[in-house]
Amino acid sequence: MSNCAPKHFVAFQRQLAGQRELAGQIFDWTRNMAASLANHNLVGGEGTRRQRLGEIAVPTLVFRSSEARLFLPGHGEALARAIPNARFVLLEHAGHELPQRAWKIVIPAIAAHTEMKTNA
Repeated sequence: MSNCAPKHFVAFQRQLAGQRELAGQIFDWTRNMAASLANHNLVGGEGTRRQRLGEIAVPTLVFRSSEARLFLPGHGEALARAIPNARFVLLEHAGHELPQRAWKIVIPAIAAHTEMKTNA
């Protein structure tokens, strides 16, 4: 009998290691585990919430991280498309939180978004 592990077992071990790493990152990103566990149960996208996005009548910015794991950037793009006149902003390497390095993108985007327009 050979001491070599079957290829599928090695692949499974690699996949498991990747899942452990992801779980560790999610844990590290989470500031309040109880709130995080409760919030994820509220995320459901079926029914009236999704259908009512087109009713939003205020200017909307949708920020999403390039490294988001729960909601990928494509989700943010779809959300922005579903909200009339929404603008999508991708934050490179921001993770789940809003790190200070992202402020140089977020703050000007919010300032421009909230700037009052007047007719001269």
